[in-house]
Amino acid sequence: SLLAENGSVSVYPNPNNGHFKLAGNSDETLILLNQTGQVVRNININSNSEIEIENLSGGIYFLVGSKVKLKIVVQNN
Repeated sequence: SLLAENGSVSVYPNPNNGHFKLAGNSDETLILLNQTGQVVRNININSNSEIEIENLSGGIYFLVGSKVKLKIVVQNN
């Protein structure tokens, strides 16, 4: 399984096709940024929660929070 994990958040699969899940083990407010730094989405994640993200176009994204910085790769075919 392809997993990116940093601090309190896991992203899987990564790389993905624009559809992936976030899992958290603490309360965290996250910002999903595209490669030019534009905010794509604000995400509130709670402990033991799982959130699905869908319909992202191909590219590099960054998931940033107080305890988290993850790079997410979306490969659309």
